[in-house]
Amino acid sequence: MNERPRPVDTPEPGYFLMRLVRGGPHVPAQIIQHADGQWQAVIDGDARGPHPDPAYAVDVFRIWHSGARTTSDEYHHRLRMKSWAQKNMPEHPAANPRKAITLTKLPPLI
Repeated sequence: MNERPRPVDTPEPGYFLMRLVRGGPHVPAQIIQHADGQWQAVIDGDARGPHPDPAYAVDVFRIWHSGARTTSDEYHHRLRMKSWAQKNMPEHPAANPRKAITLTKLPPLI
């Protein structure tokens, strides 16, 4: 996805895709700026504690520096896919976001 360069010191709220480990699957991430000015990060459905300064809000800059922008639809689709995979296909990369994907170990597509 082509996107314009971002200033590294000024995060913006939005939806992103990022990897938790090298070679792992992309997971959904979100930067939120609440109405009260609090900044918060959500990575793969796990919300971090909010803070008024984005530099001290856990993982806001991690998402900002390593995530690629995406849409709200894609973000929510990835969360649903993770939930489905955990219940129905535990070996799926979406159910194991902290494991690198090994193509030879994935089941064949039918």
